[in-house]
Amino acid sequence: MKDEFRKVRKLITVLSCEGMIPVFSCSDSGKVVTRKKIDNPVDEYHPAVIIGRDPFCRVWVAHNHFSVKRPSFELLDDYLNGQKCFLDNRTLHFDAEQIVHRTIFEVLCGDDYHSTNYNGHTFVNNIVWQDVEMQKLMLWRRRQKFH
Repeated sequence: MKDEFRKVRKLITVLSCEGMIPVFSCSDSGKVVTRKKIDNPVDEYHPAVIIGRDPFCRVWVAHNHFSVKRPSFELLDDYLNGQKCFLDNRTLHFDAEQIVHRTIFEVLCGDDYHSTNYNGHTFVNNIVWQDVEMQKLMLWRRRQKFH
């Protein structure tokens, strides 16, 4: 319940085709969402992190997509591109506020897109996991138990 009453703060100003847009914290800030990849016959998903809302109540997300070539901020509706939005169920090692700050840092300082080394999933994993290499090892071991 205390989350509903937390103070709304300006997080970042995003440069968009509409000009400079301030983005403020909201109750969904820091949540990881995902959608099905577009034009992909396999059921693969593309994650993003919710940053906050602008003065027009539009939700802004951060994600890493090959079409932009690096991590970026985008409106949720543009990110979804007609797809259904789902909450992502990956483990989070940080609270929502830390995730938002880590996301902003990762967008500003992240690498160029790479299909295996720095894609949408590695972008989000770098943000939400304390030790990405250890988490990869744990996931690999968990998969080995089921095969």
